[in-house]
Order: sequence, then structure tokens, then C-alpha cells
Amino acid sequence: MKKNLHRIIVSELILIAISFPVTGYFFGFLTAKVDGWNLLVGLYLRVLSGLLHAFLTIITLGHPWKDESGSHTTDLTVLILLAYIVLRLTRFIMDRKEQKS
Repeated sequence: MKKNLHRIIVSELILIAISFPVTGYFFGFLTAKVDGWNLLVGLYLRVLSGLLHAFLTIITLGHPWKDESGSHTTDLTVLILLAYIVLRLTRFIMDRKEQKS
């Protein structure tokens, strides 16, 4: 029983830790400003902005800034919770499939 409880707690902590960079990456990817570039350079800049915001979301605990000066922040805590729920449901479905086989 104690081993299962330890496994559940570790699993939940990992899912919470993963939900921060996933949310930050999608936020950075979708809000990147890439006006006037061709498709490959624009995609590269969006991926780069996503990686930057993934890191910023972790160190600012869900409040990354949108502009270069850092004066305008965005609250991503609701989206982080949504990402956690999606990751948790995915993990639940994977565990359910494991139990059936």
C-alpha cells in the first residue's frame, strides 16, 4: 500500500512539473510575432519563442512577460491547471490500458 501511495505522489508531482513548460511552450508558440517572414523562418522563430516561454513559465511560476521590457505579464495559472488535467487524464487512460492487458 505504501509503495502505491509513493508512486501516485511521485506521478502527480511529475505531472505538475511537466504542465508548466508545456503551457509556456504553447503560449510562446501561439503569441510569437513573426510578421513578414517566410514560412520556415517564422516557424523557427515560433519554436524558439515557445522554448523561451517554457523556461520563463517555470521561473516565474506561471506569469511570463509578453514584451521585452517585462512590464506586461500574463497569468497562465488557469491554463497550467488545464494542462495538468489533460496530462492526468492521459496518464489515467494509459494506466487503464495497462491494467486491461
